[in-house]
Amino acid sequence: MSKIDKLKEQHPNLNVSIIDLLAKIDPSNTNKYLHFLINRLKEGYDYDEGDDIGLYLITEILGPDRIELLNEFDIHCNANRIPKNDISQYKSWDEMSDSVKGAEEILKQKELEKQVIKLLDTDEYCVVIPLSHEASKIYGSNTKWCTTQESHWLNYIDKYKLIYIIDRINNDKYAVSIKQGDSSKIQGWLADDKEVSPLTLPISFDVINIIISEIKKDETIMDLEDYKKIHSKIGKSKSKTDVGNQYHDSISQMINQYIRGIDPATLNNSNSYRTYYDNGNYYEYPDYPDLRRTR
Repeated sequence: MSKIDKLKEQHPNLNVSIIDLLAKIDPSNTNKYLHFLINRLKEGYDYDEGDDIGLYLITEILGPDRIELLNEFDIHCNANRIPKNDISQYKSWDEMSDSVKGAEEILKQKELEKQVIKLLDTDEYCVVIPLSHEASKIYGSNTKWCTTQESHWLNYIDKYKLIYIIDRINNDKYAVSIKQGDSSKIQGWLADDKEVSPLTLPISFDVINIIISEIKKDETIMDLEDYKKIHSKIGKSKSKTDVGNQYHDSISQMINQYIRGIDPATLNNSNSYRTYYDNGNYYEYPDYPDLRRTR
């Protein structure tokens, strides 16, 4: 017995056709209104012969957003980004949504790894040069640094090099700014944005040596090759509005394909998935070319 047949046996109240359901509405004993109800149902939906009204109705009942969520969950499961991937463990859509958000965060963190230059990464310290506003905002979270704000970030990148120091033991953060061409303009910043001398920061000699090494290079963030690489990709990608529109269009197309009876397995086995990153989120759906973008 197939899984579908077994489920039909277990849930006989759901093993009914749409005509069976319409017959329950028909107040007559002879089903004389049934043809009328069928025609009215078809009129209420943009119907073509061959369309699967059942899929349309189930989509409306469950909600397009939940169908979208289910497909996101499946994509992340197939990519091994969801530890709790046994669907029988989920008792609500909210639980599934939480897992999908966790998977999106994993993707976001992986992308952010490409948007910094890691100078040190140990159990004690993480020392990075941020290469994008998004990276500056995330690595500088829970601080009052002006460079976590986009307008100030843009004012710094062509004049300064920024180094963010995360003290993992004491759960604290420090920043060092180095102005190009001005060796006297080396500033240290506490998490509350209080300015201090970099030499007075409570950091290890290893971190101090890294800062000294970076000072000698006399370059700005925009001078760095890694900065040029990630921002050249941004320049080639579509605008945020265009990408957002394509995302919403793809969802509509996906639901429409399901409604018209296209086997979901056909889509899942195809090579037509595309991935893009927009405003801190990743999206993956069929039938669009790769639009991966960074900020």
